[in-house]
Amino acid sequence: MGYFISNANKTINCIKQNERFNSIDELYNLLLNNGWSELSVFLPKQWDVNNKCSGQCNATVLIVKEYFGGDIIAYPSPTVDKKGHYFNRINNVDIDLTSEQFDPPLTDYSSKTKIATSFGRYDFECKKAAYIVKKNIGL
Repeated sequence: MGYFISNANKTINCIKQNERFNSIDELYNLLLNNGWSELSVFLPKQWDVNNKCSGQCNATVLIVKEYFGGDIIAYPSPTVDKKGHYFNRINNVDIDLTSEQFDPPLTDYSSKTKIATSFGRYDFECKKAAYIVKKNIGL
C-alpha cells in the first residue's frame, strides 16, 4: 500500500455508486495509474512523473470526500517547502492517498482537527483539478 491509513483493518465503504471502484485501495490504484497528471497538479513545479501524487492532495481529498464521505482535514505547513496539505478523515480513520510525496513521512495525523470546507481563493482550481482526475479515471 502506497498511502497512509490510520486503521487498515477498518472498512471504509464507498457511498456513491460508480463502475470504477468500490474501495479506497481500488481508487488509489486508479489515481496512481491513470488519474494524477501534470494537468491536475496544484503547482506545475510539483509535478514529478516518478512521484505522481506530489501536489495532488487538493484534487484527491475532494474525490475521496465525494465518493466515501467524511471530512477534509488541514495539515498546516507539513514541510518547509509546502504551506499546507490536506487529508481525509472518515469514521475516525485518517486517510492520505498522497502521503508518498513526503520524505520523511508525515506523522501525527490524529492531532490535526481543522476541517477544511474550502480552499479559499484556490477553490476553483482545486475543483477543476478534481474534475480532470475524475475524467482521467473514467468518472
